[in-house]
Amino acid sequence: MSELIIENKSAEEISKQGTEFENYLFKDCDLSNSVLSNYKFIDCVFDNCNLSMAKLSDTVIRDSEFVNCKILGVNFFECNDFIFTCKFVNCMMKYASFKNMNIKGFEFTDCNMDEVDFFAANLSNSVLKR
Repeated sequence: MSELIIENKSAEEISKQGTEFENYLFKDCDLSNSVLSNYKFIDCVFDNCNLSMAKLSDTVIRDSEFVNCKILGVNFFECNDFIFTCKFVNCMMKYASFKNMNIKGFEFTDCNMDEVDFFAANLSNSVLKR
């Protein structure tokens, strides 16, 4: 897998490269308060990124990983839920919501998960470990 790297960019700078990203590494990017609606992130890694209050309406997130990210107030339930799959490692997740989602087999490892909403979510085979 050849990974393309986007480093130290804002959402506005990233949007100039398009709205579909496959096999990308987003490193140290500030995506806070951004509108990422209808974007596609497939086989991507977000490393040390700030996604606080990002809008993800109909966003595709497939086989992607969030590592050391700040994720405050993100409504993942607004994402396109067709094959929505991702992994979270060492993330600060506060007030994020996965309500009513099918998130079977997801991994949440060493995440600070204050007030995260899993109401009516299917967490079968998911791993939450600290």
